[in-house]
Amino acid sequence: MAGLNPSAVRPSAVQHLGASGFFGCTHTLRPRLQNQRQATKLRIVNERVLIANTKSGGHAFIGLHLAQQLLKAGHEVTILNDGEEAKQTKKAPYNQYEALKQSGVQIVWGDPTHPESLPSSDFDIVVDNNGKTLEACKPLIDAFKGKVQHYMFVSSAGAYEANKVEPMHVEGDSRKKSA
Repeated sequence: MAGLNPSAVRPSAVQHLGASGFFGCTHTLRPRLQNQRQATKLRIVNERVLIANTKSGGHAFIGLHLAQQLLKAGHEVTILNDGEEAKQTKKAPYNQYEALKQSGVQIVWGDPTHPESLPSSDFDIVVDNNGKTLEACKPLIDAFKGKVQHYMFVSSAGAYEANKVEPMHVEGDSRKKSA
């Protein structure tokens, strides 16, 4: 957000802060006027966020907790959850979705790799918490390309095979069969 133009931000999306911001971060705007020395701290709120959530494993809990935090921060949240609602809502964390719904989170069930199952709403941010490979993420990327401000991919180091030489992993690294 460096170089963010305050006039380009929707007025409803700007909230002035004190010392802390969303997830402990603030964006500092340095006015270009030479005589104005004080920086303006603000945080972006009221963003429309889509979380494409996985149907199993630890990432499902990440999606749940991310939705809770985003909602507390004032964002509109929709979770697109992979899997069958009747089957999934019997187990954690999906059995906690009713509380999310009561708090204002929209829950949609469908397959993130099939564009016809995607919510028809407009979003500012997409968090892909479902795809494990570029190929798996591509339908979601294509569906929102040029339509969102940010697309974030969530992964885990546990999905990659052990590598004693190099700690960094990039798309294309071999993965464990169980990942």
